[in-house]
Amino acid sequence: MARLRQFLEADPNDPFLHYAIGIEHLKNKNFEEASQVFRDIIEAFPSYVPTYYQYAITKIRLGDIIGAVEVIKKGIPMALEAGEKRTVNELNMLLEDLED
Repeated sequence: MARLRQFLEADPNDPFLHYAIGIEHLKNKNFEEASQVFRDIIEAFPSYVPTYYQYAITKIRLGDIIGAVEVIKKGIPMALEAGEKRTVNELNMLLEDLED
């Protein structure tokens, strides 16, 4: 995590570095921190589509199913626009699971 933060200081406009920090928080079960990082990424870099799936997963882990559905519904059009078929499929499958 320290190394990622160093890289981020050198290049704060790289969405992947922010995303990697969010993933580290998620791996360490720091769900509140992960949620904040992913929310910030979506605000600053809305076209960085992998974030929507991980943010939705984080919302689910926090027990915020309604919030997860909202994130997914925002992410699907962004992923479609970016031509990210895999992300579209992942978000659709997650949405179906939540709506069941």
